[in-house]
Amino acid sequence: MSISRDKLGLVLGLIGVTIFAGTLPVTKIAVGALDPWFITAARAGIAGAASLVVLLLLRRPVPPRSAWLPLIVIAFALVLGLPALSAAPHWSLSSQYATAARERLPAATSSSSPRSPRRRTATRFRAALH
Repeated sequence: MSISRDKLGLVLGLIGVTIFAGTLPVTKIAVGALDPWFITAARAGIAGAASLVVLLLLRRPVPPRSAWLPLIVIAFALVLGLPALSAAPHWSLSSQYATAARERLPAATSSSSPRSPRRRTATRFRAALH
């Protein structure tokens, strides 16, 4: 049985979105019992271990040294920034306000990309952000 790349991408995307959708309720429960910084560190460790396993199984080459700094910056933002900013609203806000706060993160991410000096974005995209 062969599956097209488009269908595979759709299925994998659906799985990813479903898993990501479950992280907010689980974070809310975890913050009630555990330190938010521990949750952030645990998520970073799990993500790093899973990524390493996938890279080793697929036998991907080590990136060139010129790519290390951008990769470190991105890893810091995604592995530490997102989990910490996801857990932080739960320290003092109700679930509704925490959800509203977290839903602003993708907009912040997409609005920071056009500010990169090497990125050119369409005028319509920039206008939609404001």
